[in-house]
Amino acid sequence: MKKLLLCLALCLSAYPIPTFSADADDTVSVMSFNIRYGTAKDEENAWPYRRDLVVETIQQRSPDLLGLQEAIDFQVNYLAEKLALFQLCRSDSCLSLRNR
Repeated sequence: MKKLLLCLALCLSAYPIPTFSADADDTVSVMSFNIRYGTAKDEENAWPYRRDLVVETIQQRSPDLLGLQEAIDFQVNYLAEKLALFQLCRSDSCLSLRNR
């Protein structure tokens, strides 16, 4: 029995194990961004004063998939317009912008 197990172990150790390369094409970057509700009336932190910074931040990171939290429809529409390379995907529980 020991010889059989040893033989089996040797055979399995010679079996080629598939490996996966970490090429840049295989990499997907994901960004999660809480952009805060756009209805707050808190002066310099209100959406009209920070929306361009949100767009700039997303463009700098250039994610393949972007998930938004606390996003209201008018904010999502603004971002979809400004980030023309992204495709808007939406469901009841998920909102994201795809770059691929």
